Amino acid sequence: ILKRGWAFSHYAKFVRPGYVRVGTDTDGSFSDLYITGYSGNNQIVVVMLNRSSNRYNDVVIEIPNSVTSAQAYVTSRTSNREAISVTPNSRYAKVAMIAPRSVVTVVMNY
Repeated sequence: ILKRGWAFSHYAKFVRPGYVRVGTDTDGSFSDLYITGYSGNNQIVVVMLNRSSNRYNDVVIEIPNSVTSAQAYVTSRTSNREAISVTPNSRYAKVAMIAPRSVVTVVMNY
């Protein structure tokens, strides 16, 4: 499978039929991070594309609902949709690190 296939799989596997796109916003500190969000089936799925050579640490994703669990997955030069560390809290999930030139998907259940 080509890398672009792994990157596309973040959408195909986690953004399911019937999910709707929701608005996303950043505080401006992640200028090279492109973010989309989707909601459905008591989940919010956030897909983040880091096209830069910068690494981002401790990225916090806030949602309006109470997070009960969260999982995160990364595709980068060395990983293919591998699970990564994410810390859920009552209203947010924190991703420990977003690698350069990678796609990260965070699936939050509420």
